[in-house]
Amino acid sequence: MDKFTCFLSSLFLIPLVLSSCPPGYSNYTNNNKCYKVFTTQHNWYDAEQTCFNEGNLVKNMSSSATDLWLGGYYNWVDFKPFVCEISIDKSKSPCPDGWIFNKFLNKCYKHVKGNNQTCDIWSIEKYCQKIGGHAISIHSLAENLYVSSIYYSYYNNQTDPYKWHWIGLIANSSDYTNSTNFHWIDGTPLDFTNWNSLGPENPCANIVDYSMDTRLILYQWRTGSCDMSAMCEDGLIPPSFVCAIKL
Repeated sequence: MDKFTCFLSSLFLIPLVLSSCPPGYSNYTNNNKCYKVFTTQHNWYDAEQTCFNEGNLVKNMSSSATDLWLGGYYNWVDFKPFVCEISIDKSKSPCPDGWIFNKFLNKCYKHVKGNNQTCDIWSIEKYCQKIGGHAISIHSLAENLYVSSIYYSYYNNQTDPYKWHWIGLIANSSDYTNSTNFHWIDGTPLDFTNWNSLGPENPCANIVDYSMDTRLILYQWRTGSCDMSAMCEDGLIPPSFVCAIKL
């Protein structure tokens, strides 16, 4: 019997549905985790989106039953069943209402739709500060994928047509062709980068969510203008963005 079948059997046959688990979730070991099984096979992007919509993490069924898979690699492209995992104490979120708590990254995240008051990166940072956070900074591959999944969900639902989204990374000076000459607008260290093969060519960084250009790999970073005021003046809505609170 393979690992997935064993894991499913344990979930369905051991009726440990704790009162503290959300509806549809079960606890099959005494590990303060709740699980929800999805037997329909999905690729990683759809599985990530399903669990993200429920505020949870994907459990990779090719791993052992207790190894948490954070989506830290790209090679789940085939279709597999999957499980969403949630902590039993998830209701005790330290984040403000309307924010998503990721305890593994120890941050609160909030997706914000672009509007005519957020037409440049400095307005975005000002908005994020107003609600208690900063424009998103990214410090690991796991966080890069998590933030990308937030953006991807809105693009996939066609509520945000943009194929790229700003992150809070800007050049220190006019010399923005040097990949090390950038800083996070929230003041945190530049300890992780994910530039595409083109490298920086403009002063503000963004994440690519969709592209037919083979040089622009999904979820890698490219650069563009820091200011889209002209587009806003034409009545167009700028890209959405993510604010974050480091706990």
